[in-house]
Amino acid sequence: MSVSKIGSISKGFNHQRTNPESSSGRESRRLGAQTLSNAGISIDVDPTDSPEQLGSNTLIFTKILDLDIAIKEQLADLANDPSMELMDNGADKYGTILLKGADKLTKNFEEIFSCIDHLPITESNDIVTSLRAKVSELALGLKGDVIKAGLDWQLLRSTYANDVTAMSADYVRRVADTIYSFMDMSDANIQSIRELIHDSHSFNELLHLTHSYIMNNDELRDALELWSDSNNEGHYIRGLGRRNEIAEDIYQKFLEAWRLGDNYAREGWRHKAPIAVDIVLAGNILHIVVRDYGHSLNLVMNTVPDQQDNILIQYHMSKVPNKAMAYQLPGISTVRHAYAGGQWLASSKNLGDEIINFVKQVPTDIDSPITQAILHPRNK
Repeated sequence: MSVSKIGSISKGFNHQRTNPESSSGRESRRLGAQTLSNAGISIDVDPTDSPEQLGSNTLIFTKILDLDIAIKEQLADLANDPSMELMDNGADKYGTILLKGADKLTKNFEEIFSCIDHLPITESNDIVTSLRAKVSELALGLKGDVIKAGLDWQLLRSTYANDVTAMSADYVRRVADTIYSFMDMSDANIQSIRELIHDSHSFNELLHLTHSYIMNNDELRDALELWSDSNNEGHYIRGLGRRNEIAEDIYQKFLEAWRLGDNYAREGWRHKAPIAVDIVLAGNILHIVVRDYGHSLNLVMNTVPDQQDNILIQYHMSKVPNKAMAYQLPGISTVRHAYAGGQWLASSKNLGDEIINFVKQVPTDIDSPITQAILHPRNK
């Protein structure tokens, strides 16, 4: 495991260009109108799009999604490589990786907070101040525990589990109860968020909270261009940012699946279709966030097809309820308890159908072996 890999913000999710021009030409064209210079944020988007098409709030929102995925991968990559335990100085090396990882995590969280600072969310200053303080506290705690662990592998593994990736079921429940679909930011809700920040005990819990805060913020939703919204009893499908034929087609495919209701099996779904889907297009980069499949499934793609009319779809699952099912996903490259990801080439002509077929294969909490054993006990 290399230290440089820990800090790679674009690992696995590089926004690849398809235009046949030099890298220097692409770089120069990305600067200027495409760079949110006053926010200190540079995002690789299609250089032919005008600022009016892109919209700065949509770009910042997209950048947050990128960073969210990058930090999730960082958290997973900080796990110890078992082969290091066989090395004479392996514990010392792993301790160094964790120490540097604390700094890298702090830096990447700060990038998210910088993005939030430049979004039209009126209560964000106080929230971000609390988030920044908590990240500093978590980083200091991680470093202190690494130093205390010394060369003790058991303590080092516990430090990673407790300080980096821990995610208690009670904390997830509290976040879900506090931050729901497009909540209003009343004083009571803001105070509840502050309490959740205070009670987070790991980088993973704080990232989960930050993600929920951004994704469910009513003010942010109103700031993004909303080109379509279907909502029924808390279930929703939204089209945000730019609108093009590909995004519209994918939106309609999810809507068709959603309308199946209890007849979901008729179209090959194992469970009811996703109850919450965000389709966000910024420049030519499309993000799809599907709730409850792989806990939270993120699909990222450049909607400009290659010369063979294919589109590379990169995906990330923040939870793996069933590893056997995850290994069957197309293009799977990494499967861990807290993370799985991969990529596959899809035909641009059947993109909507391919995405729906992929989501159907993604494991949900109901697919976990424990849940299945409870639902379908074997006769003794």
